[in-house]
Amino acid sequence: MKQGSTKYKTRVITFTATLTAAYVVLSMLLKIPVAGTITIDLGYIALMVAAVCLGPVSALLVGALGAGIESAIASARGLSLGWILMNAIIGFGCGLILSKADSSNKKKFVPKAVFAVIVFCFLGVVVKTFIDCALYKIALELKIPTGLVAWGLDSFVMLAIGLPLSIALEKRLGPMSMK
Repeated sequence: MKQGSTKYKTRVITFTATLTAAYVVLSMLLKIPVAGTITIDLGYIALMVAAVCLGPVSALLVGALGAGIESAIASARGLSLGWILMNAIIGFGCGLILSKADSSNKKKFVPKAVFAVIVFCFLGVVVKTFIDCALYKIALELKIPTGLVAWGLDSFVMLAIGLPLSIALEKRLGPMSMK
Protein backbone atom coordinates (compact mmCIF):
# COMPACT_ATOMS: atom_id res chain seq x y z
CA MET A 1 0.00 0.00 0.00
CA LYS A 2 1.54 3.30 -1.09
CA GLN A 3 1.86 5.97 1.58
CA GLY A 4 0.12 8.70 -0.43
CA SER A 5 -2.89 6.58 -1.42
CA THR A 6 -6.39 7.19 -0.12
CA LYS A 7 -6.50 3.65 1.28
CA TYR A 8 -3.29 4.32 3.23
CA LYS A 9 -4.58 7.62 4.65
CA THR A 10 -7.87 6.00 5.62
CA ARG A 11 -5.96 3.23 7.41
CA VAL A 12 -3.88 5.74 9.39
CA ILE A 13 -6.91 7.87 10.32
CA THR A 14 -8.87 4.79 11.37
CA PHE A 15 -6.02 3.39 13.47
CA THR A 16 -5.49 6.82 15.09
CA ALA A 17 -9.18 7.02 16.02
CA THR A 18 -9.16 3.44 17.32
CA LEU A 19 -6.10 4.12 19.49
CA THR A 20 -7.70 7.32 20.81
CA ALA A 21 -10.75 5.32 21.85
CA ALA A 22 -8.49 2.64 23.36
CA TYR A 23 -6.63 5.34 25.29
CA VAL A 24 -9.90 6.64 26.79
CA VAL A 25 -11.22 3.18 27.65
CA LEU A 26 -7.93 1.96 29.16
CA SER A 27 -7.50 5.19 31.13
CA MET A 28 -11.02 5.20 32.51
CA LEU A 29 -11.58 1.53 33.20
CA LEU A 30 -8.16 0.21 34.14
CA LYS A 31 -6.60 2.65 36.60
CA ILE A 32 -4.60 0.80 39.22
CA PRO A 33 -4.38 2.81 42.47
CA VAL A 34 -0.90 3.22 43.93
CA ALA A 35 -1.16 5.87 46.66
CA GLY A 36 -3.53 8.76 47.20
CA THR A 37 -4.49 10.16 43.81
CA ILE A 38 -1.62 8.41 42.01
CA THR A 39 -2.63 5.59 39.69
CA ILE A 40 -1.06 3.40 37.05
CA ASP A 41 -2.74 4.62 33.87
CA LEU A 42 -2.91 1.93 31.18
CA GLY A 43 -3.96 4.45 28.53
CA TYR A 44 -0.27 5.04 27.90
CA ILE A 45 -0.16 1.66 26.16
CA ALA A 46 -2.26 3.12 23.31
CA LEU A 47 -0.06 6.23 23.24
CA MET A 48 3.07 4.10 22.82
CA VAL A 49 1.47 2.06 20.04
CA ALA A 50 0.60 5.29 18.22
CA ALA A 51 4.14 6.64 18.64
CA VAL A 52 5.80 3.50 17.26
CA CYS A 53 3.30 2.49 14.59
CA LEU A 54 1.89 5.81 13.36
CA GLY A 55 4.39 8.56 14.08
CA PRO A 56 4.40 11.94 15.80
CA VAL A 57 1.20 13.55 14.48
CA SER A 58 -1.05 10.57 15.18
CA ALA A 59 0.60 10.00 18.58
CA LEU A 60 0.07 13.67 19.47
CA LEU A 61 -3.61 13.31 18.52
CA VAL A 62 -4.05 10.06 20.46
CA GLY A 63 -2.46 11.60 23.56
CA ALA A 64 -4.14 14.99 23.45
CA LEU A 65 -7.59 13.81 22.37
CA GLY A 66 -7.52 10.78 24.65
CA ALA A 67 -6.59 12.87 27.69
CA GLY A 68 -9.06 15.59 26.69
CA ILE A 69 -11.97 13.20 26.24
CA GLU A 70 -11.23 11.35 29.45
CA SER A 71 -10.82 14.51 31.52
CA ALA A 72 -14.02 16.00 30.02
CA ILE A 73 -15.95 12.86 30.98
CA ALA A 74 -14.39 11.87 34.30
CA SER A 75 -12.79 14.94 35.89
CA ALA A 76 -14.68 17.11 38.35
CA ARG A 77 -12.68 20.11 37.02
CA GLY A 78 -13.48 19.40 33.36
CA LEU A 79 -10.73 19.56 30.75
CA SER A 80 -7.25 19.26 32.19
CA LEU A 81 -5.02 21.53 30.10
CA GLY A 82 -1.87 20.25 31.82
CA TRP A 83 -2.69 16.61 31.17
CA ILE A 84 -3.64 17.29 27.54
CA LEU A 85 -0.35 19.11 26.90
CA MET A 86 1.64 16.47 28.76
CA ASN A 87 0.23 13.71 26.57
CA ALA A 88 0.70 15.77 23.41
CA ILE A 89 4.38 16.26 24.31
CA ILE A 90 4.89 12.57 25.10
CA GLY A 91 3.12 11.43 21.95
CA PHE A 92 4.80 13.85 19.57
CA GLY A 93 8.29 13.43 21.04
CA CYS A 94 8.21 9.65 21.23
CA GLY A 95 6.58 9.44 17.81
CA LEU A 96 9.23 11.70 16.29
CA ILE A 97 12.07 9.50 17.50
CA LEU A 98 10.51 6.05 17.31
CA SER A 99 8.64 6.26 14.01
CA LYS A 100 11.93 6.79 12.18
CA ALA A 101 13.70 3.90 13.94
CA ASP A 102 13.70 0.30 12.73
CA SER A 103 11.72 -1.67 15.32
CA SER A 104 12.93 -4.98 13.88
CA ASN A 105 16.48 -4.18 15.08
CA LYS A 106 15.80 -4.47 18.81
CA LYS A 107 19.41 -3.77 19.84
CA LYS A 108 19.12 -0.25 18.41
CA PHE A 109 15.40 0.32 18.82
CA VAL A 110 14.93 -0.49 22.52
CA PRO A 111 17.58 2.01 23.76
CA LYS A 112 16.00 4.71 21.57
CA ALA A 113 12.60 3.84 23.01
CA VAL A 114 13.88 3.98 26.59
CA PHE A 115 15.53 7.35 25.90
CA ALA A 116 12.46 8.81 24.16
CA VAL A 117 10.00 7.66 26.82
CA ILE A 118 12.10 8.80 29.78
CA VAL A 119 12.92 12.20 28.27
CA PHE A 120 9.48 13.06 26.89
CA CYS A 121 7.55 11.70 29.88
CA PHE A 122 9.74 13.82 32.13
CA LEU A 123 9.29 16.90 29.93
CA GLY A 124 5.53 16.31 29.83
CA VAL A 125 5.30 15.90 33.60
CA VAL A 126 7.29 19.12 34.14
CA VAL A 127 4.92 21.05 31.86
CA LYS A 128 1.85 19.52 33.53
CA THR A 129 3.21 20.27 37.00
CA PHE A 130 3.78 23.96 36.24
CA ILE A 131 0.40 24.34 34.52
CA ASP A 132 -1.45 22.64 37.38
CA CYS A 133 0.37 24.77 39.95
CA ALA A 134 -0.48 27.96 38.06
CA LEU A 135 -4.12 27.11 37.28
CA TYR A 136 -5.14 25.44 40.53
CA LYS A 137 -2.90 27.34 42.97
CA ILE A 138 -1.11 24.17 44.11
CA ALA A 139 2.23 24.61 45.86
CA LEU A 140 5.07 23.42 43.62
CA GLU A 141 6.74 21.53 46.48
CA LEU A 142 3.53 19.50 46.91
CA LYS A 143 3.12 18.74 43.21
CA ILE A 144 6.74 17.75 42.39
CA PRO A 145 6.77 14.42 44.32
CA THR A 146 3.52 13.21 42.71
CA GLY A 147 4.80 14.34 39.33
CA LEU A 148 7.98 12.31 39.74
CA VAL A 149 6.03 9.22 40.74
CA ALA A 150 3.69 9.70 37.75
CA TRP A 151 6.75 10.06 35.48
CA GLY A 152 8.11 6.72 36.69
CA LEU A 153 4.78 4.91 36.46
CA ASP A 154 3.87 6.30 33.02
CA SER A 155 7.34 5.44 31.71
CA PHE A 156 7.05 1.93 33.13
CA VAL A 157 3.67 1.30 31.46
CA MET A 158 4.91 2.60 28.12
CA LEU A 159 8.11 0.54 28.18
CA ALA A 160 7.00 -2.67 29.90
CA ILE A 161 3.65 -3.13 28.15
CA GLY A 162 3.37 -0.58 25.34
CA LEU A 163 6.74 -1.18 23.71
CA PRO A 164 6.50 -4.98 23.22
CA LEU A 165 2.89 -4.60 22.02
CA SER A 166 3.91 -1.82 19.61
CA ILE A 167 6.72 -3.88 18.11
CA ALA A 168 4.41 -6.86 17.66
CA LEU A 169 1.65 -4.74 16.09
CA GLU A 170 4.01 -2.98 13.72
CA LYS A 171 5.40 -6.35 12.63
CA ARG A 172 1.86 -7.68 12.08
CA LEU A 173 0.28 -4.59 10.48
CA GLY A 174 3.29 -3.27 8.60
CA PRO A 175 4.67 0.25 8.83
CA MET A 176 2.12 3.05 8.75
CA SER A 177 4.30 5.98 9.77
CA MET A 178 6.22 8.14 7.31
CA LYS A 179 9.58 6.36 7.69
